[in-house]
Amino acid sequence: MVEKEGIESRLIFVLVLIMIVSGVSLAGLYQWTIPHIEAHEALARERAIFSVLPLAAAYEVIETDELLVYRGLDEAQNQVGYAMETRGGGFQGMITLMVGLDPEAEKLTGIEVLTMFETPGLGARIDEDNFKEQFTDKQFGDPFKAGKDIDTISGATLSVQAVGTIVSAAITQFEALKLDSPGGE
Repeated sequence: MVEKEGIESRLIFVLVLIMIVSGVSLAGLYQWTIPHIEAHEALARERAIFSVLPLAAAYEVIETDELLVYRGLDEAQNQVGYAMETRGGGFQGMITLMVGLDPEAEKLTGIEVLTMFETPGLGARIDEDNFKEQFTDKQFGDPFKAGKDIDTISGATLSVQAVGTIVSAAITQFEALKLDSPGGE
């Protein structure tokens, strides 16, 4: 009986030790990867800004109470538009987009998908170039409705409509900022 209790005690000790070593290892790995993940996200964000603002050579960050907006500038430091990171619910989870806006022409300059968790082969096709290109030069006043002014993707109507809703909400948020009005930033 004493021998059985000794084995159980050693087994519990070994399991606790394995848990502690595993926990410390995972915490260390997490701390080591955070800067790499953040650098990757910053690079993806910068690529998306220049993708949705093709005439931009540089950008400046405009911080508002609720949003980060990027003002695109050409070589001569003239404004060429704005980029705005925005998100909303998709079919499988959150979709994060970078939306390019030209307030003078009141049209979109493009969209890029930063993150999404849509179904591979269906909703994930919102990240394909031929889907994203249809948003370039769309007017701010367009309805952004799947099957009306946004081409649908077979089997992914909810994902397509989610993108339309996110873009429409981004335009509304952007217009509320009044960045190009007198007294705006």
